[in-house]
Amino acid sequence: MSAKKLIPFIIILAVLAGVAVLQKSRNTGTPITEQFTALAPTELSAKSIARVELYAGNDEDKVILEKDGEAWRVTSHFNAPAKTETVEKYLEKLIGIKGEFRAQAPSDEDLAAWELKDDEAFHVAAYKDSGDEPAVHLLIGKAPGYKSVFLRQAGSREVYEEATNLRRDAGVYDSGAGAKPKADHWLNKEVLKLDKEKVTRIALNYPDKKLVFEKREVPREEPEAKEGEEEKPAPPPVFKWALASGGLGGEAKETAINNILSKLGNLTATDVADPETPAEWGLDTPAFRCEIALEGEDPVVVEAGRPDLAGDAYVRLAKADTPTVYKVSSWNFEQLFPQGEDLFDLPKIDVTTDDITRITVQRPDNAMRFDKVGTSWKVVRPDVGLEAQTTTLSALATTLGTWKPEDYAAPGTKTGRFNRSVTFMAKGVKHTVRFGGPAKSVDGVYVKMDDNRQVFTMKDMDVKKILFPPRDAYKLALFDFNEDNVVRFDLSKGGKTVVLTRKNKGWTYTDGAATSPAEGEKCNSLLAALNDVQVADIRFDMTALDGKTYGAVTLYFKADDPLKITFGPEKDGKHLMAVEGRPRVFEMRKADVERLIGGMASLKKAKKKKKTPKAAESPAKTTPPANTSSTVTTPETSDVTARIPEAAKPAVEIPVPAAKKTDDVPVITIEKQ
Repeated sequence: MSAKKLIPFIIILAVLAGVAVLQKSRNTGTPITEQFTALAPTELSAKSIARVELYAGNDEDKVILEKDGEAWRVTSHFNAPAKTETVEKYLEKLIGIKGEFRAQAPSDEDLAAWELKDDEAFHVAAYKDSGDEPAVHLLIGKAPGYKSVFLRQAGSREVYEEATNLRRDAGVYDSGAGAKPKADHWLNKEVLKLDKEKVTRIALNYPDKKLVFEKREVPREEPEAKEGEEEKPAPPPVFKWALASGGLGGEAKETAINNILSKLGNLTATDVADPETPAEWGLDTPAFRCEIALEGEDPVVVEAGRPDLAGDAYVRLAKADTPTVYKVSSWNFEQLFPQGEDLFDLPKIDVTTDDITRITVQRPDNAMRFDKVGTSWKVVRPDVGLEAQTTTLSALATTLGTWKPEDYAAPGTKTGRFNRSVTFMAKGVKHTVRFGGPAKSVDGVYVKMDDNRQVFTMKDMDVKKILFPPRDAYKLALFDFNEDNVVRFDLSKGGKTVVLTRKNKGWTYTDGAATSPAEGEKCNSLLAALNDVQVADIRFDMTALDGKTYGAVTLYFKADDPLKITFGPEKDGKHLMAVEGRPRVFEMRKADVERLIGGMASLKKAKKKKKTPKAAESPAKTTPPANTSSTVTTPETSDVTARIPEAAKPAVEIPVPAAKKTDDVPVITIEKQ
């Protein structure tokens, strides 16, 4: 089609477009140039804003951002540094926001349709350097879709719609009064960002050791120039990191040093903490310290505390202009302060789990020995009359066969007394691990292996599998008898004894000389409860009860010897318990003891009460006066009564309904002749 033929079509399209715009203007009643309204003062600039307050509804818990020179800080969150670029982009959106008019709400209550009431909208208030009143204050309401949101200016009920959602851009993706802003969206979590190539020296101070690494040039041999050859320029120097002091001798692992350098180049936090409470973060006297020397720059010092040696750490930069305490994940912290096993090849006892045949655990007040029989483990001593808990003993052997140190301590470290030990036999060779006090750099304890004088550490989780409570070596179930073989059991408490005897399929209850039926189901339940009893603890220091007793249970079987259980007085919610034939005394919970002997009386079957028939509700019989006929004459019965002789059989009395209740109720008496 030629250009001349296209011209009419172009003219028609332009006219139609103009008509559409004009029609829209007429429908809204708004001039074309005012379809979108600026909701922030046109003279306001992002640079002139000095403070921003973000909050939901009437909530006083605000996120407050304030300008600090050219940077920004989250003053509502420990004055922590903010991401300046994030704040500045947000301010550009704030001052440039324009809304398309949607409605004029008649009242404040009518604003609820757009979630724009003061107490439910999301507030954004920006202030200049001076003045207590905000330069711009917008309320953000419901979002009809992902690409638009309703908003209004504070103090106005004109509702606008706009694509820019200042609530979502503040990191809040919910709406309503509960959509509270979080400081996390604005925090600058960058602790350290150094040029790794400029780092020349790293000194790490731990609570129990010190390490220094230096960047050194690798010496090289210069080849002799041959006669007549042109002298070549020297190649660039090659550097290598080396352990300058500390350690266990030998070289450190290159991967560990690279990890340290990587963290120095990008150490990030997960949150910030209150710098006014350094003791809470272990920073009153920092136990960890990293000093970094930089080529051509001032050194940088990172101080760290780790109140929970298995959890997150807290770091700060020494001599920072504005003190900030950063919370750092355990992973990032251990990259900067690696443990001994990451830095060096630490020695270990070279055995396997299958090699171990005997284990002895020695404590100051207790010694236990376990022997391997076939593929299972048994308790050799002390014998307390309980079965071995094979799961616990298998875990003990597995831990010893696979354990290796995770860290070490330098000579001179205060390690506590090594007064606990585990000795085990493997292929005829005896090995010993001795345990000291809690480690200072890792979550564990100090240990020594065999004849090695070097102090290492063992993780707390491994220690617990070796130095477990002595009771855990045993199954704590006391009994496993056949309940059907019990023919009688006696219960005693407070000087009173009752005897329960099985009779055929039932039970009898004897209290003194009186015997009566017993509650059979309760008797059977009590035997089942006794069979399920587990002791609370084992008293390795006692073989019999001392002093008074609280109560007792004695079982009699069809063929086996009687089983007698005696309880001592209650103390701290427990009773001591002695079982005849068992070499040790046990502890039992008060609730379990009361379940056995506390309800003796309830085992007696209650007597059935005789049912007394209820008297029929009938009017009272009127006693006739002396020397008169025993009948009452009424007009309807006078003839009949006159013919009834006085010598008659017992009468049948039929009450006559009365019109109303009176004291004298008429009675008709009929006698058989």
